[in-house]
Amino acid sequence: MRLGFVCAWEPGWPEATWSRTPWSLRVALRDRIDVVDVDPGVPLAARPVLKALYMRRLPRGWSSTWKWSRPAESWVETRMRRMCAKSGLDAAVHMGDYGITATPFFPYLDLTFSLLDRYWDQYSESQWIDRGTIRRRADRQRRVLEQAAGTLTISQWLADEAVAMGDVDPGRVRVVGEGVNVAPDPGWRPPEREASDRYRLLFVGREFHRKGGDVVLDALRTLRAEHDGRATLTVIGPEKWPLRTGPPPGVTFLGRLSFDQVRHQFASHDLFVMPSRFDPSPHVLTEALAHGMPCVTRRAFALSEPVRAGENGALVDDLDAPVVAAAVQGVLVDDTIYETCRREMGDVLYENSWSRTAEKVLDAVRELGPG
Repeated sequence: MRLGFVCAWEPGWPEATWSRTPWSLRVALRDRIDVVDVDPGVPLAARPVLKALYMRRLPRGWSSTWKWSRPAESWVETRMRRMCAKSGLDAAVHMGDYGITATPFFPYLDLTFSLLDRYWDQYSESQWIDRGTIRRRADRQRRVLEQAAGTLTISQWLADEAVAMGDVDPGRVRVVGEGVNVAPDPGWRPPEREASDRYRLLFVGREFHRKGGDVVLDALRTLRAEHDGRATLTVIGPEKWPLRTGPPPGVTFLGRLSFDQVRHQFASHDLFVMPSRFDPSPHVLTEALAHGMPCVTRRAFALSEPVRAGENGALVDDLDAPVVAAAVQGVLVDDTIYETCRREMGDVLYENSWSRTAEKVLDAVRELGPG
């Protein structure tokens, strides 16, 4: 089988596209099958013109919505069709909803525009696109998915929601997951600390408010005041400190880091905390668990898929700082949870490897595709 891999790569730095997800999946697929690259991206020369034409004032300030404009959509879909037709492909995996091709195709999704519209208020920190365009794209995406041989999703929650909203046929959606991008070094094991020496909290998320960073800060204040004055929090992700006042006592802000730098932080902290307001992807939680680190997160969206309350972390139902603080304190002193996380880290890494994801993708293509 000749499998097309359709992705509009970031110019000059393909690994950076979609936080390395397409690159990692492509590498894993090429280890198993004949993969043909199809890059239908808009030419570099045309981008400045489109950016200027589609400059808009959005909630976060001036931004260009050119990537979601009709001319860009038309270019990408037309070019993709021609490239797929010339390549003699048996099937193609699309890193998004690029359009419809005669070649049986399988969009790989981490979110749908219908869900983005539904959770608009929770996703407001990322309003890089106006809501009218989101709704138009939702209609277009639904038409594309109707013609797809199958739809691949990163989580069961996303698959269930896409079916419930009428975006996909329940018989043609498959959960393939996503691999860990920040994995521990081979043979590494987390340090065994006594309960009395666990107090280092970690938060990772570019979108601080959506990921519940403000709630974690309030929970830290409660922890330091009522449980352990040594409690600390390291914040990774935002380009700059997200609040008007500087980091409070006990907080270290590191900003954006490389994967290698994030790996070091996973290895040196005791507990991952991220009670997101909206989050279709649990991959950061999975990365923490792959490092043997328990997690505290919400019992919502896809977040509860990798986290089992009382076994490898804790789940909270409310975005309430005292509730989060109590959950954090409960996990920090629970030796059984830490023993479970250490024991299961290898299984977590295997089940959430890009190799395993590639196998699931190929299984879905063979089952639903040309045969």
